[in-house]
Amino acid sequence: MALILYHDPTNCGSRAVVLVAKELEVELIYRDLKDCQNQDLVVTSDVILVDTESNDFITNPRKILMYLVDRSRINHPAYPNDESVKAKIQEILDLDEQFLKPPLNCILHAVLVSNLIELSNKVIVSLQESYNCLERRLQDSQYLTGDSLTIADLSCLATVSTATVFTPICSARHPKLFQWFSTCKKLPYYKEANSNGLAKLDLLVEDVLGRRI
Repeated sequence: MALILYHDPTNCGSRAVVLVAKELEVELIYRDLKDCQNQDLVVTSDVILVDTESNDFITNPRKILMYLVDRSRINHPAYPNDESVKAKIQEILDLDEQFLKPPLNCILHAVLVSNLIELSNKVIVSLQESYNCLERRLQDSQYLTGDSLTIADLSCLATVSTATVFTPICSARHPKLFQWFSTCKKLPYYKEANSNGLAKLDLLVEDVLGRRI
């Protein structure tokens, strides 16, 4: 069985999948999104996972994350066999999907699709609100669900790193989040799984706004 990931590394959902795959040690064959033969899916998706054995196509990043969990070893520290921890992970994934990503996606669409050349204060405030939320979550723990890294941290890492393209994390205002982000960036696979794609996004944004954010 082979798992093929067709992805766009500039997309945070796509990078979240790669980060989780690296942490769970699930082997993927990486392909450019535009090379997927199912062009109908390419039009509507930023990441596509293909299971060559079952011929399943999965296009929702969160569903792909859980698919990878099912393919990893039982009781992996990033998704332990503890129902209370699993509940916390799902809660953070909900937060990422329903609260963190929507304003960021609106900004990306405005800049990369509508060619908005100046960011309003409202845009920056929306990102700061996301940072505020995560800062509160990190008040009593090193990571978002406790004292160990989980797939919830990795999903949010892809989102937060994308947000920093537009507004950096201030260590004075968000010390816990700043420390969490610094710690996550030390992961051995961070550059390959996230940083390289983030750099490509940064260049795309720079082309529109005329300066490096």
